[in-house]
Amino acid sequence: MSAHKQNRYGNWTRIAAVLTGIAGLAVPAALDAAEPVVVGVTAPLSGTFEPFGRQIETAARLAVDAVNAGGGLAGRPLEIVAVDDRCDAEDAVAAANQLVGAGADVVIGPLCFGGARDASRIFAENRIIQISPGTEAVGFSEPRGGAGTFRLAPRVGDQGRKTASFIQQRFPQGRIAIVHDDTAYPKTLAESARTVLEDAGRAVLVEVYQPARRSYEATAERLRDDAASIVYAPGSHLDLAVFARSLRTLLPDATLIGADAIANREFISLAGDAADNAYFPLPRAEAIALDDAGASFAGWPEDAPPLGRYAVATYAALQIYLEAAQAAGGTDYDEVAAILGATTFETIMGPLSFDERGDAESPHYSFFQWRGGTAGPVAD
Repeated sequence: MSAHKQNRYGNWTRIAAVLTGIAGLAVPAALDAAEPVVVGVTAPLSGTFEPFGRQIETAARLAVDAVNAGGGLAGRPLEIVAVDDRCDAEDAVAAANQLVGAGADVVIGPLCFGGARDASRIFAENRIIQISPGTEAVGFSEPRGGAGTFRLAPRVGDQGRKTASFIQQRFPQGRIAIVHDDTAYPKTLAESARTVLEDAGRAVLVEVYQPARRSYEATAERLRDDAASIVYAPGSHLDLAVFARSLRTLLPDATLIGADAIANREFISLAGDAADNAYFPLPRAEAIALDDAGASFAGWPEDAPPLGRYAVATYAALQIYLEAAQAAGGTDYDEVAAILGATTFETIMGPLSFDERGDAESPHYSFFQWRGGTAGPVAD
């Protein structure tokens, strides 16, 4: 890690100190007598998505511990209540009601869209600030649950639009092809990228392939016949590994750009040399997690899931909530919501502010390139 990055993000202890600095000046011994600030967490703590939910819970607990060690929020201790929503619509609503019963002042979550809209209405009706670190669906903020409903995750489609802008800037010439498997998420990314590129006057060839094939030579042949030189393929890392090999064989000079799905070691292992020079975007929170993984996050528990984007976003969510509550002089819903909606906060994710929908207005994505089995950042 560069000295610049080390200074900007620091290690976990140093990041915790940022939260501790927001805390009040009361000594920890006085906290037992003060009314707690209840931090609710709704996340998948069991089932398929448990590792992501555990990121959120672990980061929230570390943040709460750091603030309490520094004296709490204006002398009030933080108390965490974590509820398993299993990424399920009915369980998300049940979790929301449980957190209402627990007296939550702020809720971090949910991660998944199932039930997120209904949960946000419950939180708003009960005047509870909500900040989601992971929900990407447009419907989460359209319509918005309430004035205290916010999210740090990018909206679905943002990645495709950002990738299109990256192509425009980095590859102003050349024939563009977009290749996808016609399933919901890759198709959304493909269509959002195509719209931006065609609006900019670029001709775009679109190819649809069947997922889970052993070879994509037929698709690569069509791209070769069309003289494609830039190929955006927002599919799974397994399919993209096979596709990369076919593309390298039949169109060796083409530039491959994937989605964030190819940001893992299995893609490299399966694609081999064909992965070299492939580009991909990562959410800013994930990029920070990758940059600061390992020894620099020495406080991250060994038995917790690997540090990732949802942990970083959770920490940022608590940073901005605590700063807003401090500025409001307490946890009043209207006052904290107004400050959250009108302020630019300095966080572990960089500067963060929100638009009228409660969506974060930050540069959500950074681009990386695989070279020799190592992913390196692409200069802006």
